[in-house]
Amino acid sequence: MHEPTQPAPPAESRSWLDRWHQTPLYLRILGACLLGVLVGIALRELDAAAKASTNPTFHALKPLAWAEGLAVPSRLILRLLGALAGPMVLLAVVQSLMHAQLPKGSAVRLVSLLILNTLVAILIGLFVANTVQPGRWNAVEAPHEKAKELTTNPVQELLENVPKSLLGPFTDNGKIPSVIMIALALGIAFRQLPKDRFQTASDLVALGFDTLLIVLYWIIEIIPLAVFGVVASIIASKGFTPFLQLGAFVLAVLLALLLQVTYYLARIRLSSWVRPLDVLRGMRDALVMAFSTASSTATMPVTYACLREKVGLRERSASLGALVGANFNNDGTALYQAMAALFVAQVTGHNLSLLDQFLVVLT
Repeated sequence: MHEPTQPAPPAESRSWLDRWHQTPLYLRILGACLLGVLVGIALRELDAAAKASTNPTFHALKPLAWAEGLAVPSRLILRLLGALAGPMVLLAVVQSLMHAQLPKGSAVRLVSLLILNTLVAILIGLFVANTVQPGRWNAVEAPHEKAKELTTNPVQELLENVPKSLLGPFTDNGKIPSVIMIALALGIAFRQLPKDRFQTASDLVALGFDTLLIVLYWIIEIIPLAVFGVVASIIASKGFTPFLQLGAFVLAVLLALLLQVTYYLARIRLSSWVRPLDVLRGMRDALVMAFSTASSTATMPVTYACLREKVGLRERSASLGALVGANFNNDGTALYQAMAALFVAQVTGHNLSLLDQFLVVLT
């Protein structure tokens, strides 16, 4: 006797869900960006019309409040991704250290590579800023207030990254270096355990990491919703004015980033088995999400998933590259900060000498 079969879902709903899941994530994110821009423009125009109207009912619509409402779920999703980054970094680093067979001198090579990448990024930023000179385009009004003197204490900044407690860094998404310090200590300590306990610890770490990956895939499915909310809220509240005012600087930064990408693709072509175009295709989801959310920490889990599933890196390489190296190789930030320093100097009429720019590089 055959068991009764469950009725199949309607063809329309099944086809709609299939199309959604089969559409690449980067296309879903780009579509969400475009829709967010259109909705943001509509809300901004509606707000202007409501303010100009004498009808109290129309005036009470408050479209900008709707824009704030759109930003709420997006902030929630980005916060979930940020919260997931810390535990993923911890388990990935611990797992890598427990099973890593590091060749002699590999640590020195890794540190040298990170320093080289950062220096190249800074030099590219300084070169473009000196060549294009976006601050001379008079796109931004020079500030009239006297700038305050800024001081830095490298020792204090190092101490700030030392965790005060084991759980403290996981409550602060900006303390990923602290998480890495804890992971390094745990990974080295686990290697000292007896064989049977080591295997138990290894199984628990692997179980935790696999569980976090499942949660990550749940969040990835709703990332386009977060992007839509962020873009719509920003366009509705601020419009395109900030972009137009800083247009010269934005174009200069994009040019510098393009040169930086060229440098990386050349490095990949000359010293890796992966083809540069394959890397770009495989990393599209992470790149689009990073540009649309402006959060490398929130994008970090997606970056790891792309490296493993689409580029084809081994788990150890993807973990060290996306979850560890990315936190010490913030050369995009270094490039931007070097350009920003020169941009502000140009806007305020200060000419930085080569010695001053060298100090920017050291900083």
